[in-house]
Amino acid sequence: MPVTLPKLPERASLSRRTDILSHWLRHRLAFPALVLLAAAVLMVSEATYDETTSTLRGGIALTDARLQAAHLLQLLTDAETAEYGFMLTGQNKFLTRFEQAQKELPGVQLAVTGFLLVQGSEGAVAARRVGELTDRKFAQVARSLQLARTGDVAAAGELGRDATAHAEVTELRDTLHAHLTNATAMQQVARVSIYDALLASRVAVGSLTLISLISLFLFLWQIRRQDRERSEERGRLRLEVQIRTARLTELAKYFQSVREDERANVARELHDELGAVLTVSKLEIARARNKASEHPEILASLARVIQSLDQGIALKRRIIEDLSPSSLTHLGLKIALENLCHDMSATLAIPVHLSMASFQLAAPAQLAVYRFVQEALTNIGKYASATQVTVVLTVFAGHVAVEVQDDGVGFDALVSRAGRHGLSGMQFRAESLGGAMSVLSIPGRGSTLRIEFPQSPVDAAIASAPMKS
Repeated sequence: MPVTLPKLPERASLSRRTDILSHWLRHRLAFPALVLLAAAVLMVSEATYDETTSTLRGGIALTDARLQAAHLLQLLTDAETAEYGFMLTGQNKFLTRFEQAQKELPGVQLAVTGFLLVQGSEGAVAARRVGELTDRKFAQVARSLQLARTGDVAAAGELGRDATAHAEVTELRDTLHAHLTNATAMQQVARVSIYDALLASRVAVGSLTLISLISLFLFLWQIRRQDRERSEERGRLRLEVQIRTARLTELAKYFQSVREDERANVARELHDELGAVLTVSKLEIARARNKASEHPEILASLARVIQSLDQGIALKRRIIEDLSPSSLTHLGLKIALENLCHDMSATLAIPVHLSMASFQLAAPAQLAVYRFVQEALTNIGKYASATQVTVVLTVFAGHVAVEVQDDGVGFDALVSRAGRHGLSGMQFRAESLGGAMSVLSIPGRGSTLRIEFPQSPVDAAIASAPMKS
């Protein structure tokens, strides 16, 4: 019965949103768009920086100009104070104050003139007027002090009380005051502009930082998602490989079982049918031989036929033993391997040594070990050009190890050789027992084939039975 999972609309909606966002991020125009957006934010930040610095420089210039205008008024005040103080007291310190003010006047006038000239045509007119009035005032004070120094205090006082001179000073102060007020307004506007520019810069920097954080988050999120998807995909592939490997292993076991069954059937047919035919034929020829005792030629022909039948019977027995070793079934693994090593030694004309510990295996494992040794010896006979072979079976820590070692030409185990599937067949046999096969071979220094598999528990009857020798 299928399992119904609960619906999660919120997570589904979030997944759809993230899929849309991921699709947008993967679009070929996504990165250029983000770059353009970052460039726009940087341009805004740079523009606000330029505007701020420009406004700040203007504000500093206005402040300096206001200070210079105030300094000019202070110089006028110092000049008047020096005039009145000298006429009243006759002390030279007032003359010194006037001379100091007169010395500072050109520089201050230049700064005030520059301040007024930047305010347009009205500022230019005011600059000329302020210069004229300032020069007249200082000239009037200088004449008054000159008269007072010569003793004509009355004339000096009359000159200092001149109404026109007072009107001009008043005009001068009013003009400077008006432009100072204008400068104050301009500074206020500049201050607001600086605040606005700083706010815009702050917003731009904050926006750029936010965009960077969002982009970094999306980038890391995308990487984590891709890593998670790859991990899940690797998990699925690993599981699928395991499933397919298990299926292939089972299929290999099945094919081996079918192959052994077919071999046993063929061996049985050869033994029962062909063996009976050959035996009957031999008996009939023997009977005919007894009847043809008076004909030497016929006896010689029958003897040759009997010899051929004997060879056929021997070939039949060898084929049957190769297809289904009866010694393994009736005498056990050790005797079967001894017979196999003896026969292969005779066939290959080299010594084949067997070293086997006493242990018991179930029938499928015995057959797999026998076939492994048989295939290994067959391959050695075909390719190794060895002078001797050693077969060793050992048991350790619940595992069985089978090694077939030769001193032949060896080969490169990493190079796959087309048309040679003996190693693959032996590998499948090892895997069918739940084990693995290893190959150690160096060209010119022989080869060692080894399988190792866990010793499966055999039933009590087989385990308690004595080893057959």
